[in-house]
Amino acid sequence: MQRVLRALENHGLLLLQDKTVMSVAGLITGESLTKSWWSHPRSHEIFRCVQQLSDHPDVLTARLIARKVTFVHRRLWPALLSVATTLDAFPPHTEEVHTESGRHELRTQSWADWAAQHDAHERIAIDEAKAQLEKAAMAIGAKASMLPWKRQAPR
Repeated sequence: MQRVLRALENHGLLLLQDKTVMSVAGLITGESLTKSWWSHPRSHEIFRCVQQLSDHPDVLTARLIARKVTFVHRRLWPALLSVATTLDAFPPHTEEVHTESGRHELRTQSWADWAAQHDAHERIAIDEAKAQLEKAAMAIGAKASMLPWKRQAPR
């Protein structure tokens, strides 16, 4: 977990899993996984790490890079919130919650509601926000075209 958290602190972003972009599954296994991490022999370790990241006060998840689960460090929250609350291309915040019955459900909320709930009110200029997120994404091996505001509109 500590290695993954250090990587997230250093880069600002990490994917849960990807073949080419730095990810939690890749950092734990030392492999570029082509199949679901659930089928990997170290899946329990990956699951525990993902749970710890999801519960960490300096980490949020968003479907930022290639619409995949992306962990975002607190230092990039102002950039993420600026983009998320300004652009229509950005999906709402979703998180998995455990119900009293033990089931898992997805809860969706607006980014403005998420920010209020987490006392995260700082925003920055949209061009600077995009630049910060693009730089962080490229630092972990993502392409700018994998970000919501750079994707081609469907034809």
